Amino acid sequence: PEITAVTGSWDESADPPRVLITIDVTDPDGDIHRGKVGIAVDGSVEEWFTIEDPTEDGASEYIEALYNAEDGQVEVTAELDEGMPMDVTLNIRVKDAANNVSDVYDLTPQ
Repeated sequence: PEITAVTGSWDESADPPRVLITIDVTDPDGDIHRGKVGIAVDGSVEEWFTIEDPTEDGASEYIEALYNAEDGQVEVTAELDEGMPMDVTLNIRVKDAANNVSDVYDLTPQ
């Protein structure tokens, strides 16, 4: 997969702080559903979130990372530790169902 753009914004009403992230992604073999989004804060250990398309058979009731195939976007919310500075850099990767992994895309949420 290839990440073509990422946007992110703070959910300022959340406690602990959260970042709402939208990832524009392309995947030549089309198997983003059941893949994963990896998010690390300033190069720390990645936390992985399962990507699911709610229109696909077998999608769970609780979706960690929502895939909209029509728009080519994955939406995920990253919860950060209390007291985390607002100027962090998030390192984002996408892994498809066949475990092909994108390059890292760095995002500083606004």
